[in-house]
Amino acid sequence: LGIVHGVSYDAAGSKRGLYRRILGNAWLDLPPSVLRIHDDTETRKWRGRAKVSRGDNLLARFIGSLFRFPPASDDVAVTVEFRRHNGREKWIRNFSGKRFSSVQWQGRDRYDGLLCERFGPFTFGIALVVDNGRLRVPIRRWSILGIPLPLWLAPRSNTCEFDDGGTFRFHIDVRLPLIGQVVGYSGYIDEEVPLPSATFVPDHGFNARYRNGRLTSIR
Repeated sequence: LGIVHGVSYDAAGSKRGLYRRILGNAWLDLPPSVLRIHDDTETRKWRGRAKVSRGDNLLARFIGSLFRFPPASDDVAVTVEFRRHNGREKWIRNFSGKRFSSVQWQGRDRYDGLLCERFGPFTFGIALVVDNGRLRVPIRRWSILGIPLPLWLAPRSNTCEFDDGGTFRFHIDVRLPLIGQVVGYSGYIDEEVPLPSATFVPDHGFNARYRNGRLTSIR
């Protein structure tokens, strides 16, 4: 009860936000603070606070460092920039100077109906599930360099976005079989940050050009 899977919009809805296109008729079951973050086709940047935990065994620490996850902290400033261009989104997460990013797009073929998210050589096919007003994102498929990997080896992601008194909150906990937690972070973002005007912002070889706060090109 209370769980709704989205039905994707057709081409007529292609100019809508990425999450809205994938969720379809489940979109309106989300609370306003979650809609505000995702119902956009423009680039936005938000800030807030978070708590971060990290796995403490050697392999978990190595994997966390490989993906550039932030160190453990009870309270850290966080910004998330959503760069949106041609139907895709690049999420740049910055935990007090420690940055990591991923790219998201609407899945096709074996990823049809899923949100695709790429971290380096890994691509994850993620379901968007509305569960009593919370947005949950379980992993359904994954691959490395386009080669499918067995689901039983995939990371276990206990991840949700939800509203708390009108504030957008997030909870992420990523674990691997036989290894345990790799990273966890939870907190909120509630203040939009103005974007630069007519400037290039480099991000590890990814350049984005803004004009009047809007993303106009990516290279």
